[in-house]
Amino acid sequence: MQNLTTVPVSVCFIVDQIDDVGYSLWLQKRDDTDESLNQKWEAPGGKWEADETPLDACIREVKEETGVDLSHPVFFKDYFWENGDKLISLHTFLATNAKMNEKGKWFQVRFDNPLKELENNIPPINHQIIEEMSKYIKLYKETIWEA
Repeated sequence: MQNLTTVPVSVCFIVDQIDDVGYSLWLQKRDDTDESLNQKWEAPGGKWEADETPLDACIREVKEETGVDLSHPVFFKDYFWENGDKLISLHTFLATNAKMNEKGKWFQVRFDNPLKELENNIPPINHQIIEEMSKYIKLYKETIWEA
């Protein structure tokens, strides 16, 4: 059995324009030395710094990567993903009403086929995340981000 190094990571899936058909999802293109991830679309995020909470890492990483200050990201779910000799402990958050910039792109995600526009263009773990997130957003779209 291989010993894996655990890497704690926080990411934020930024959504907008939620309706009965689907929603908009903002992603950015990854520039990575890992060929399996390079040039894939993904949510902003990254590794935690010392003494940082998952939420703090999420907010800091979105600011560093996009220049956007998030207010009130909501914890979604934890995922674990083996990537080579690493076990990625992925803490996912959702945010809306963020004024995103040109560093990324808005994708239209349909509840009846959430991966149609994204399949093969996102890291493997994001297939599961987006499918589960789409079910969650569809179920709770009326109340999820009411202030």
